[in-house]
Amino acid sequence: MQYIRKCTDYRNQKYHQLRCISKHNHSKRTETHCIITGAIDDVKEIRARNSIIPVMTIGYTPAPYTDNLERITEISENRGILYNYPQVDQASIDILHQQNIFCGVWSVDDTETAQKYIDYGVDFIVTNEIPARINHMVNDNE
Repeated sequence: MQYIRKCTDYRNQKYHQLRCISKHNHSKRTETHCIITGAIDDVKEIRARNSIIPVMTIGYTPAPYTDNLERITEISENRGILYNYPQVDQASIDILHQQNIFCGVWSVDDTETAQKYIDYGVDFIVTNEIPARINHMVNDNE
């Protein structure tokens, strides 16, 4: 489970930093970060600067889940696509995972929909709601 830490503007693109709640290692002082942007060229630039950090592009409605699929496969690893959840189903998540592509969904603001996508195997969920509202899901699905 992750939460959005901050959002900054860079060349008129929104960048979101996700921090992993459950995988923070206080003894090693390491954190997992992920950079998400709407521009695939920016994803490529980030990958050129850092070969490890996970990078994602955003799939916008009404584009199908395959809209950015071909271009994201140009990134070698630690890559993913963040989709508007109505565009994503179990089959699309399976196709992405078969290609080692992370799949996230946004903006899931109710518990039932969040649980549905957790059951589908989505890698993360972006929500507009206060994290405490879905806290029980984090504990139940570690």
